[in-house]
Amino acid sequence: MYITIDGGTTNTRLSLFDCTVKDTVRLNMGARLGLSDKEGFFGGIRKSIYELLDKNGLSENDISAVLASGMITSEGGLLKVDHVPAPAGIKELNKGIKEAKFPEIFPQSFYFIPGVRMFGDNFANTDVMRGEETEVTGIRHLMDIKEAGTFILPGSHSKLIFTDENGTIYDFFTAMTGEMIASLSSGTILAQNIDLKNARINDMLYEGCEYTWAQGLNKSLFKVRILSSFLGADKDDAYSFFMGCVLADEIRAVKASEAKSVYIAGKAQIKEAEAMLLKRLTDKNVIMVPDRISDAATSFGMVRIFDRV
Repeated sequence: MYITIDGGTTNTRLSLFDCTVKDTVRLNMGARLGLSDKEGFFGGIRKSIYELLDKNGLSENDISAVLASGMITSEGGLLKVDHVPAPAGIKELNKGIKEAKFPEIFPQSFYFIPGVRMFGDNFANTDVMRGEETEVTGIRHLMDIKEAGTFILPGSHSKLIFTDENGTIYDFFTAMTGEMIASLSSGTILAQNIDLKNARINDMLYEGCEYTWAQGLNKSLFKVRILSSFLGADKDDAYSFFMGCVLADEIRAVKASEAKSVYIAGKAQIKEAEAMLLKRLTDKNVIMVPDRISDAATSFGMVRIFDRV
């Protein structure tokens, strides 16, 4: 039986794993806190581990190891672990695992799964990830995927990950999609034109994407204001056009990729918009990853990498 730790920048998720995810607790602390208050972060991890044990009537000896991935392997986490270079699959990730002891947190060993890096000769072909490699590994296992595929993991920093038929990650890139949506819709002149909570996607989504392909993002974003303030577009039109603009670069990258199938996980707001765009504007086979699989994928991925299965 394992405890898995999925560490983010601002939140951390701890799960009890015994052939499947048995229980989960969420901690409103992450690597950002670890940079300034390591002791507080350590204390939060310890408290969450024992909460899991107490809720399930378990003792320390029932746990064979603690597995961790994500930002908890960065300088703000429990242990900084070097990324492994792409191409990277289960074998390469397993070789990069680092064991460490934290008796002030928990007596059993912690095993930290590395992220993946692409270090090229310039900024254009250099990128890094921490945590998404375990999520993709888990999704491929839980959905029994045996083909090459593109994986879109929406979030504050969305990842587009390209894998071969064996699940090896050979290319990826990061887009600040979630942060862009949040910042533009709250901290710019567009705040009065975009309603993230109540608006619904419509066909203006495609207009936004294609206009951005032709005219560029900067010019296209101001058209959201023009549509809303001067041309009478309703909140659904403005929101849809806006989402098409923000997602245009990701859709173009997937359109140009060789893989025939695209798997989209993550938050519904972005996932649904991307699926609509890909189905209309590309010839890809678009598969929505169910939430139940997304929720369990990182834990399954960690265990598969650790056990090398």
